[in-house]
This record gives sequence, C-alpha cells and structure tokens, in this order.
Amino acid sequence: MKNLLFLLLVPFFSGQTLAKDIQYLISYATFLAPETGPYAEIYFSIDGSSLTFQPTKDGKFQGGVEFMILFKQDSLIKKYDKYVLNSPVVTDSAGMAMNILDQKRYALPNGTYEVEINMKDIHDPTSETNLGYSLNMDYDTDKPRISDLQLLESYKPSEKQTVFTKNGYELTPYAINYFPTGTDKLKFYTEIYHTDKAIGDDAFLLSYSVRTRNSNKIVNDLTAFAKKTPKPVNILLSEIDISQLYTGNYNLVIEVRNKKNELITERKFFFQRSNKAVQAPELDVNSIDLAFSFSREITPDSLDFYLASLQPIASGQEADIIRSYVRSDDEALKRKHFHLFWQKRNPYEPEVDWKIYKKQVLKVEEVYSYQINHGFETDRGRVYLQYGSPNQIDREDHGGGALPYEIWQYYRLDNNQNNVIFVFYQPNLGANDFNLIHSTARGEIIDHNWKTKVFNNGLRPETDNFQPDNSFFRDRDNLGDFR
Repeated sequence: MKNLLFLLLVPFFSGQTLAKDIQYLISYATFLAPETGPYAEIYFSIDGSSLTFQPTKDGKFQGGVEFMILFKQDSLIKKYDKYVLNSPVVTDSAGMAMNILDQKRYALPNGTYEVEINMKDIHDPTSETNLGYSLNMDYDTDKPRISDLQLLESYKPSEKQTVFTKNGYELTPYAINYFPTGTDKLKFYTEIYHTDKAIGDDAFLLSYSVRTRNSNKIVNDLTAFAKKTPKPVNILLSEIDISQLYTGNYNLVIEVRNKKNELITERKFFFQRSNKAVQAPELDVNSIDLAFSFSREITPDSLDFYLASLQPIASGQEADIIRSYVRSDDEALKRKHFHLFWQKRNPYEPEVDWKIYKKQVLKVEEVYSYQINHGFETDRGRVYLQYGSPNQIDREDHGGGALPYEIWQYYRLDNNQNNVIFVFYQPNLGANDFNLIHSTARGEIIDHNWKTKVFNNGLRPETDNFQPDNSFFRDRDNLGDFR
C-alpha cells in the first residue's frame, strides 16, 4: 500500500490540508487478476466534519465530494473518471463527524502512470484539493510476485458483492500506514501470484514478520508462517497484535520460501507506530556511544539552543533535567542526553524524529521569537510544538477596541479531545509576544472572562463599565462563545 498523506510531524505524505479544504486520507495498492491483467485500487477516507452539509428535502442533511481522477502517460490521458461521493444522510451536526469511505478499482496495463486527483466539496465552490503521484504497474505473467499491501480497518466473510469485497471477504480499508495509541491490531490483505509456476506442486512456506526498519530485526517475536499449496493466486489475510509494539518505524516483511528454505520472493511494507501505552526499554545515559550518535553533528554553538527547545514536548522530569544540563559545562553529557531523549521516543531511528521536530523548532523561531525569548519559549511557540499546527487561526488587531488577539482551533488532539481552542493576546504592543490567556485543552489555563480582560486592557469605548458581548469577537461554527 502506498500512502498520500500530509501530516505535519511524520515522514510520509498525509491527508490533512489547510483550513476550509477537505480533510482526507488517500492510499492505493496494485494487484493482478490473472484472467484480465493488473489493476489499481484507490482508497479514500474523507473527514465529514470538513465538508459543507446542506438540508435534504426531508429536513435532514447531506454532504458530498466530487472526484475527478486522471491516469496519464506522456501527458496523454489513458483513463478518466468523474463521480460524486455522497455522505450518509444525518439528522443533526453531531452526525457529520464521520469518516466517509470509498474505494475505486481501475484496470491498467503494465506501465508507469501519473495520477492526478481533484476533489471538490459539492456545496462549497471555494473548497478544492489537488494531488498527484506516480503509479507503476509491473506484473510479469510468469514470475512469482507479491502484490501491494492493503491495510484494513476490518474484514469479514461476505457473499454480497460490493465495492469493498474481494475473494469472498468484505475488506474495509485503513487508508494510512500510521497506527496511533489505541489502535492495537495491524490488519492486512495481500496476494501472491504464480507460485504454481515457480514452485510446482510442492507446498511452500509463507511467512510475515514485523521488523525494525534499519536493522531488519524481528520485534517482540511478531512473526507467523503457514504452509501453502501453490496456486495462480494465493491470498494472505491476517492481523498482528501490536498492542505491545512501542513507538518507532517498522517494516512488515512477507516472504515466500520453497521446501529448501530458499527465498522465492519477498516484499517489505513500511508503517509507523505511536504507542504511549508502552514504554521503550529504559536506557542509561551512560550507555550512549557518541561515536555513533547523530548528536555529534550539532555544533557546540547550537547545542544549548536545541537541547532547551525540547522542553515543550518533554515530561516534567525531563524538562527539569534539560534545564540543569543547559546550565552545565559538560558538552558530552549534553549530547548523550539529547540522543537519549529521542531514542526513548524512537528506539530504532531517533534521528528521524529529531529532524522532523527540528524543522518545527526553526519555524517557530522564525515566526514567534523576539528580543528576549526564543520561539519555543513563547506561548504560541510552545503550543505549536506541543500540539502541532492548528487547523485554523483567527487574528484580530484592535478589533472592537480590544488588544490584538489570536484564537487557534484544533479539530482534534492526540489525547482524543475534539474542537479545542487556544486564545492568545498581546498585552505589550511593542513585542512580538502573545500570552496564552484561555484554552479548552485539558491541563491548560482556563479563564472564561478572557474577553473582558482582552477588551478592558485595550482601547476601551468611552463607557468605562462597558462589557463586550460576542459581537466584538469572531465566532465560528460549533464554537459558540469560545467557552
């Protein structure tokens, strides 16, 4: 399975676009039908809360997405599809927060294609999303081959033929190769072709395992195998318990071996796991060998800056240790702790996670720093690094006589909180610093009187006892009075 995604803090494409655009996940996989040839499947998951719903004739509500899909070779259109995917009909706004699934199948001869996908909200002409990717169809008619992998939300036997059924099963796609905390099963489907031609009549061994991406070592004994009879098409439909698999980057490796244990063919499929429920094995800072650490590449002048920049995402104890190390003159100890910090979060590829975070640190430094504070030391910088990029930002400069303020909205946080806001205001107009005054996120500052404080510290109207109402502040759908 290939993923086309636009997530901020993971090293693969994701389907989160900017505010007012359609929120989506898309992935694809290729397969071979021996009778008719190769084909591609595209899997869509649309966030219903990002669509515009309109009333139906019976007083209910429905949204939809118009898709236009092109397959090109040398700028020539080889296949074209245009259709509308309607959401289920819902009775109120609560029902709009759904994932709308779809799957399309296209027969394509072997070759390389440029795929272009255009998505439009059918009820909002300003909402349009375009993406593209390269698709390679390469299925030999005789050589053994493992198809792409289709990750699954669920599967069950089914005699009914729908867009989601294949080989007697209803396969509900899971359109991303990222498994967050709480998703404890990796379910998948793949096909193996031409084992009858490559192996003959002897049974063969089909195995799969979860391995570290770099070292290729099997993790937590997550491996299984079965003997199979050679066929033109063998299927592998299975699931793996990843509840104890801690955060990191992995490969799902599928192998076909003959009775001599000779490798006939294999495929590796990359996926990411984030698991706050399981801690990686405890590591000792003294066990870090700097000769093999990525932290040795950080210049001495930058070491304290980058070490201190970890505080927004550090635990309380980690933050205390970081502050003590920043004041230390022991450069080697600083580098070891820096490496250890990221190795705890990604035991196998700590540098990957650091480079992703580093880009965000440099971004907030550019946008939010001022004379006396680095970007990560400001409230906006800290929230950005801790929670990621907000889905929407509303900013007012002296709106209605209030001090400048910003309202950040997050559709969803990692701790399963929905529709969260952060309110920042600028008490000192001479500095690029906005203080956090109110938030609906758990564990953050709460002040339901923030509007009065923002207004009464600003350029007030002539009446001193004036109390602002919601007309002085920009409300958005589903946020009410920002309380």
